[in-house]
Amino acid sequence: MFSITAKATTSLSALNTKPYEKTIYEEALKYAINSAEPLDKQSFTVTVDGKKLGDLITGQGFSEKDTNICFVSWASADGRITTLIPTIGKDNWEAEVCNRTMAVGVLSGDNEPVSKLAVIYDVQTPNANPFESIIFTLDTEKGVLSLDLALTEEIGTQGSRTLGSLKSAYQKRQQTAPAAPANVVHQVQRITEKEKLVTDPACVEYLQMKDGEPGLTRVDVMEKHGGKCPGDIQIRHRLFSVYVDNKTHQMLSDKDDPEEGTFSLLPDAP
Repeated sequence: MFSITAKATTSLSALNTKPYEKTIYEEALKYAINSAEPLDKQSFTVTVDGKKLGDLITGQGFSEKDTNICFVSWASADGRITTLIPTIGKDNWEAEVCNRTMAVGVLSGDNEPVSKLAVIYDVQTPNANPFESIIFTLDTEKGVLSLDLALTEEIGTQGSRTLGSLKSAYQKRQQTAPAAPANVVHQVQRITEKEKLVTDPACVEYLQMKDGEPGLTRVDVMEKHGGKCPGDIQIRHRLFSVYVDNKTHQMLSDKDDPEEGTFSLLPDAP
């Protein structure tokens, strides 16, 4: 039976950030971050099953008011900076000041379809000096890093000081994830048709399965035969599967490689 459990192992290794100094300095200026520089001790090469996906580079600079701003940047496997995401001191965290980047680590386990990476910060606010975590999703198929704001708001604000305590919060969240939304099959159908993932929408059907992973709901997209749909009415093949996060409703699918179960993220449903 098809299973999502045979997934890749994500690991981090030390990175020399010197080759990125000039590019990051220039890229950060686009976000009004001045004098930006990478943090050598908190930046890592990300490897999945022995294959380098890219480099996760944390950094720090200054706002126009000369307060500290932290950020995370992502370089693809060929060394190009493709993403820079301001964190503490900017955007959603504009009211805070970044004192220090404390730790970087992997939250997700080997059996999860995407990698969750976290950065723990020592943060200064008007009333306290708390610890705050920002969580990112790494699409291991496309090598793309993005901010997971929903998960950040859920567990990143719990004040975890270590990766161990943050990972415990993440695992507890996975084990107690909410039940599947009532309209999950309709959501999958809409995104499948919107993204033109099937040739003839009238000749497929959607089956919600009972063997999904904790916190995820699996919907199989199946061939449908009979009537105007060619083929033996007694035979149905699975075309691909879609997994829906029961909390965030984020979707991923093995549409590009249903036999091996290689997953990629799907756009948000309309």
